[in-house]
Amino acid sequence: MVSFNIFAIFSQISLLFWSGMTQTHTVVGILGHNGRVGSELLRQLTSLHGNDFTVVVLHRPGSNVSTIPSGIETREIELDGEDGKRFDKAVSGINVLV
Repeated sequence: MVSFNIFAIFSQISLLFWSGMTQTHTVVGILGHNGRVGSELLRQLTSLHGNDFTVVVLHRPGSNVSTIPSGIETREIELDGEDGKRFDKAVSGINVLV
């Protein structure tokens, strides 16, 4: 199990609201969902997924997405040589990217 303080990450997300954002729905994008930290983030964020909190997994083409729970949106993204329009589309609507 990965050892890190998930509450520190959520406190950073909460700061977005206290710094003037007025939206009530937060969309969090995750890169690296198959890694040690990313898989733990996905597990914990998925438990919060619902009306006020949405999780979106950004993954490389051909990445193993079988570990992503049903109901979690996935978007394909290629960071090497990505053109601006495709990158913008992949991160569109995401408020926080981890």
